[in-house]
Amino acid sequence: MQRSHLLIVLVTVLTVFIVILAVNNLLYTDPDTRERFIPDPDDPLGARITSEEAEAIAIEFLIGSPTYAFGSAMNTIEVMNNSPIPIEGGGSARFVVVSAYEITINFVSWNPGYGERPESLREGPRVCSCEHTIEVWVQGKVVTKAIIDETWDELKQEMLE
Repeated sequence: MQRSHLLIVLVTVLTVFIVILAVNNLLYTDPDTRERFIPDPDDPLGARITSEEAEAIAIEFLIGSPTYAFGSAMNTIEVMNNSPIPIEGGGSARFVVVSAYEITINFVSWNPGYGERPESLREGPRVCSCEHTIEVWVQGKVVTKAIIDETWDELKQEMLE
């Protein structure tokens, strides 16, 4: 009789322990200590990068972009924000993909407008000092979003609707 009671108590304790672990795993949201994103090292989107690497990728993208290349001042690049992108998980879970970052950069262009512009405009005088803000999302080693002034999609080279 005592063995069966002991067995029931042991099974009950183990069951409660397993339930507590499962609930803790579902509700735990601290991205610094629990990773829920497993990167594929062969996939550029899954590559592990630091916030500094993401910032360098965003600046390199900006410098090579048509809007910036048209006539912007190199010494006006200023990183305003560099933060991890929160990604919603399934159910009540919320986690951060630690190799995805949102980089916000301010810069000055000498001509109004966005994207590629006719060669004839490149030869003309500086028309203005236009301040721009670009929001660049970097996941792994890939720029996945680049929006200037909440108006222009630099990746697609088109106005937002």
